[in-house]
Amino acid sequence: MRHVAYTLQPKADELTSALANRWGYKNKEIVISWDHLPFMQVFEKDKAETESKKIETFANLLNIGVSLEEANKYLDLEFTTGERTNQTGAAGTDKGQNQQQQTQGGN
Repeated sequence: MRHVAYTLQPKADELTSALANRWGYKNKEIVISWDHLPFMQVFEKDKAETESKKIETFANLLNIGVSLEEANKYLDLEFTTGERTNQTGAAGTDKGQNQQQQTQGGN
């Protein structure tokens, strides 16, 4: 990807700028994209995996009691909603509640 960013993209930007000037575009931008090329798919996969890890970490932070604002700041995200999820056991009950009931002599 660095090859594209450092060698191909500047030349592409020069070309599109020249074309825009030639055709008299004032409020339009011509863009060359490399996203459809196979070598870019590897980077898309890496990006998706990174985003997935961020979301997983975000959920974990909320589950341990970190505030929405703090989690967003820590991970450089901008979620406006988020809530804790219960860690459920096989019966769908909260594991912590189930363990607490067993220790106190409950069901």
